[in-house]
Amino acid sequence: MLHRSRRGVTLTAAGEAFHRDVGRLLNQFEQAKRNARRVSEGQMGQLRLGVTVMHLWVPRITQLLNDFRHQYPAVTLKVVSLLSGPQIEALRRDQLDAGILFFPPEDDPGLCYHPLYEDRLVLVARAGSRLAQHPPRRLAALNGEDFIWFDRSATPTYHDRLIHAFQRAGFTPHVVQEGTDNATMLCLVAAGMGCTILPEMTMAGAPSGWSRIPSKISTWRCR
Repeated sequence: MLHRSRRGVTLTAAGEAFHRDVGRLLNQFEQAKRNARRVSEGQMGQLRLGVTVMHLWVPRITQLLNDFRHQYPAVTLKVVSLLSGPQIEALRRDQLDAGILFFPPEDDPGLCYHPLYEDRLVLVARAGSRLAQHPPRRLAALNGEDFIWFDRSATPTYHDRLIHAFQRAGFTPHVVQEGTDNATMLCLVAAGMGCTILPEMTMAGAPSGWSRIPSKISTWRCR
């Protein structure tokens, strides 16, 4: 690879090709080290984030996603719409890196959580209904009313906490219909199928395309 002469030592054609290839490999190696360092520091790569549909209506959550995009432009943010229960399972199977959900399990040592905001629950009924005209003052007054609920598998922790709270308040839901998510439950209420209890942000954060649904529904806080 070297050619020696009276004028000194020069690279042969093979030596020049080898020099170019080694230089390129060294540059790639240095870039690989920089990339690895940035990935380890969370500066690049991919973040797989689970989010319930309703959380995408919350201004604080959307602002959080926007801030992340500006702060880490090299990180690909993959947002997956999932109910809370499936998010927990996806986190356990390492199919998600993080999730924004309702009531994460507190007894799982493999998961950690941080509260992003606080909300309250409201009773939701169709506008013009008897419940809307004469709001109950206590949960126990809802006994016997047609109630729209959701399957426990969607959000086990949230489901169990609410059921226990209902029991303490002397309320046993008369479930006539189940919805797969909050949006479906709102549609069922608007159709006059019954009443339900949902997070308040479900109503306040509904996008403009859903304006006709809130217009058919009355909400109020129920102790």
